[in-house]
Amino acid sequence: MMDSSGASAFWRFETVARPDDPRWLDAQRYDHVLVRAETLGEAIKTAERELGRTPAGASDTVGNETPSERSGFGDAKLYVARQVSADDVSFEASGPPTVLDTSPSRA
Repeated sequence: MMDSSGASAFWRFETVARPDDPRWLDAQRYDHVLVRAETLGEAIKTAERELGRTPAGASDTVGNETPSERSGFGDAKLYVARQVSADDVSFEASGPPTVLDTSPSRA
């Protein structure tokens, strides 16, 4: 939550599902993602907006498929989200909601 100084919270998403879990639906997987946002809901929306979409012009669909706009950050069976203390990160707590750090999964 934003405190009286106007600082936002930090949220860390970590993968909890196996790489072969069908819920991934071919989405990019991340070992961890750090987001600055006031609430967990805002952190999920921010991560989905910034990391969950196919890059413009890229299309890896087959036939009549529709690309999913979801990346799984709101699915507790794919990612666990935890609030992180501002003392444990090297980013400013004030600022707009944004993804600050990512680690794409290599598996």
